[in-house]
Amino acid sequence: EEKRNIEFFMIDKSSYNSSFKPTDFELKEYYNANKNLFLQNEKRTFIQFNFKNELEANNFKILISNLNLEKIIDIAKENNIKFNEFEKLEKNEILDELAEPLYKLNINEQSNIIKTSLAHHIIVLKSIDIEKQLQFEEVKNQINETITSIQVNNYYQDLLSKIAEDILNGEKLNEIAEKYSFNKEYIEDVTNQYSNYDESRANLYKSLIKASFNSNKDFVSDVIQVNENLSYVFNVTKINLPQLIKLDQIEEEVIEDWEKSKKIEKIRNQIKENKNNENFLINLS
Repeated sequence: EEKRNIEFFMIDKSSYNSSFKPTDFELKEYYNANKNLFLQNEKRTFIQFNFKNELEANNFKILISNLNLEKIIDIAKENNIKFNEFEKLEKNEILDELAEPLYKLNINEQSNIIKTSLAHHIIVLKSIDIEKQLQFEEVKNQINETITSIQVNNYYQDLLSKIAEDILNGEKLNEIAEKYSFNKEYIEDVTNQYSNYDESRANLYKSLIKASFNSNKDFVSDVIQVNENLSYVFNVTKINLPQLIKLDQIEEEVIEDWEKSKKIEKIRNQIKENKNNENFLINLS
């Protein structure tokens, strides 16, 4: 079986996160310039009662007229009316047919009967979380992640472009690895079935092995992306082609295989000759 020796280095985007942490000043500057991004929309909590038909809904509507929410829920349970509670949903998170009437209700107010493609409904508004401007401390971590992600992604894409240019200019893998302080790795005697790697790196190695067996020796590959966060470059340094094993090294195995094949051939012939003999298989066994 053909075996190959491969040298490679990885470019892991996540490894640069710590190098691009914004300062508190940068975080506050971003917050002040983008306050509109940190407006928390109004959210509503409500109970939705569900009915199979309009008559059932109308009967329940009569029963709950002028009652408070706690009493309404008790009556629903007594009459096996199905209902759901939805907490702190924005208008765009709710089915349009329900959102419009819901956002016209006052707290503890009941809606009229609402028909959707699924059923008939009555909704009762439980509470309102009004729209508010989130304060800096509430969104500081979110801003930190956003800025870091943008800066790291820009750096990563620029780095991949520079490496691709170096490869086009004929630089060797060793030179590129040293230039950008990458840790060069080396694996020997790799076959198509190679599996001596940690499962956490399975995607990398599966891609690497497949690509390496489609490559020529001493040819630095293009930058190959495993996913949006991980890329690699490789070079096949040695190819060991499969060789025939000498007969004297495996003579016993060959004789054993030959004997088995002859026995199988003899049994097949006997089966053909005795296909109408009902006792043949019993005698043969």
